[in-house]
Amino acid sequence: MSEDKTKLELKKLQLEINELDRPIWGRPAFLGAFVPLMLAFVGLASTVFTGFFDERMAALRDQRKELEKVIESQLGKIEQRNIEIEDKNAEIESKEEELGSLEDSIIDYTDQVKISVEEREVGRLLHGIRSLY
Repeated sequence: MSEDKTKLELKKLQLEINELDRPIWGRPAFLGAFVPLMLAFVGLASTVFTGFFDERMAALRDQRKELEKVIESQLGKIEQRNIEIEDKNAEIESKEEELGSLEDSIIDYTDQVKISVEEREVGRLLHGIRSLY
């Protein structure tokens, strides 16, 4: 039995030596790591050479130009709205000034009406006093 064991150990050592004599690219561990990497590189190279990324970049550039046009038009609209707001604010200010002057004239008019009412009352009282004498 020990002789069988020795033969098996020798055979195992021989197989290990044969495995170590193999070139590195022939070993399963190397192939297990190398093949997926090579497939990834081949896929990347094929997308680069077919122009997939170039087409995508061109589409993105076109989309960017369109967005810039939209932004410019929106900025123009905002600028127009700001001008309209300034015009409306100026109009409001002028209307407020007009309202203030109208209020002043109303106050002056009511003061005049009060004075004329008081003058009439004074005139009646004077007439009454004169009629007493």
